[in-house]
This record gives sequence, structure tokens and C-alpha cells, in this order.
Amino acid sequence: MIERILPPGVVFSEVFGDPPGHALFPEEEAIIAGAPSVERRREFTTGRRCAHRALAELGCPPGPVLKGPDKAPVWPDEVTGTITHDRGYRCAAVARVADILSIGIDANAGSRPVTVGWDRMTGPAERRRLAELAAERPDVPWDRILFSAKEAAFKAWYPLARTKVGMRQAEVLIDPDRGTFRANVLLAPGPEVNGRPLTGVSGQWMVAEDGLVLTAASVINSDRYRPGARAQGVSAAVVAGRGWSPARATSGHVRPTRAPRIPSSPTPHTRHPAVAPAAVPRTDVQRGVQM
Repeated sequence: MIERILPPGVVFSEVFGDPPGHALFPEEEAIIAGAPSVERRREFTTGRRCAHRALAELGCPPGPVLKGPDKAPVWPDEVTGTITHDRGYRCAAVARVADILSIGIDANAGSRPVTVGWDRMTGPAERRRLAELAAERPDVPWDRILFSAKEAAFKAWYPLARTKVGMRQAEVLIDPDRGTFRANVLLAPGPEVNGRPLTGVSGQWMVAEDGLVLTAASVINSDRYRPGARAQGVSAAVVAGRGWSPARATSGHVRPTRAPRIPSSPTPHTRHPAVAPAAVPRTDVQRGVQM
């Protein structure tokens, strides 16, 4: 499902639920040994399962995905990656640094409570825009889309800048028609990337029929990146969720697509998006499917 918003060159593995039977590496077992709950252990194990499968698809030898001092996953040399999990959904995405310098994904099923007020998470311009979007299309969870977009953008920003960004230190602009977003970091310019200071990260978002919000942001290596097309069967202008499309979000139209059934005993799905020749602008931070 998440392949609809991932850039070409990214390999992913996603799963609904926590299939049993996956053995962690001893080093990973040590990380989760003191897990405060069974649920935490399950989500960690399934997240690592997805990471192992995505890395194998990328051609990496088997090995543990450890946790660094900053609590972020530690990936093999020349690989960038990201893991996300929320109620019933786990996913890992990886890519070669030769193509993608960093990537961040986030899933938001509405199960994570907001622990701080919106005035501490958003700026005035963001709140005004959220109000406008809610008035235009009240059935779309714009607040969760914005929150998830920030999370994905922070994950893509940190490996390059090595600075953490607070919620109010980034301003997210959501494009409801293209299903894209831009997170402008309101700090001093970040490191130089592809010959220019990194000032923010762009990405794409989608909402599934069951309300699951997915976001993905990345920074490409434009010096070596070879542009490609999206996975076959997915329009570059329309990022369809499992029931409606953000490209139609302001029209009031709900596309009558059939939502795939989530199996009761799910199995992970790993896929490398198809790549076909296409002209894509080469910039330091790409928008949407062109990242």
C-alpha cells in the first residue's frame, strides 16, 4: 500500500498485524529485553522483521538492525532506512544512499494521543490552513496528516542534519490536490546537500479507507539519482488511498474503489517499485513521487 507514496529506488516491507514466528538477532533481543509491555515487544519484533525483509530485497546480507544513541535504527553502510508502526500496521523502507540520501515514513491510525496542545505543535499559518481544509473537506483527518507529515519529515531530516527539530520548528504546507506536503525547517539552514543548504523536506501523504494516514518524505542524491516512474498502475497525479484519493479531497467526491481485505493471519509484503524511464526534475529536495 505505501508504495503509492514512496519514491523510486526505495524497497519496503509492510504488514498488518504481528505474524508470529520471526526470530530476532541476539543483539536485537538485548534491545527489547526490558520492554514495558507485550505490545511494545510485538511492534518492535514485527518492525525488525520488516526491516530484515526490506534489506534482503535490497541485497544486503542478514544482520541485526541495532539502535543508536539517539534511539534511531542503525542501518548498514551505504543504506538509509526508516521504520514506523502504529495500531495494526508495521513498515520498514530502505534505499541505497547512492540514490536516496535519507527517507522517513510515518503511520498514524489515530491511536497516539496528542500530549501537547495544538498551539505548541503548530504555528498560526498552519492552524489557519488546517481550519480552511477542515471547512472544505471535514471528513479528511487533516490534523493527523499534518502531524504525520512532520514525523516523516523529521526522520528524513535528522540523518543529514543531526539536529532534532521541535514541532513548532517546522512549518508544514499540505497540498490537498496533489497529495503532497513540504516541511520547511525554521532553524538555521541545515547541511549542504546536493550543492545547496538543506532547508526542509518534501513528501507525499495518503489516507486509507480505514482512516490510516501514511506519509513519506525523502531527500534524493541528485548527483547520482536516475529518475524513474512510479509503480505501475498508479497515477503520478493521483495518490489513491484504500477508498478515496487526496487528489479529489476538496471536490467532495469519494471514489468507489474496492478496499482490499486485511487477512486475519497477515503476511508481510515486500515490493521494489517498478522503475521506468521518465523525466524528473533534479533538485535537492524532491516533491511527491519525485523524491
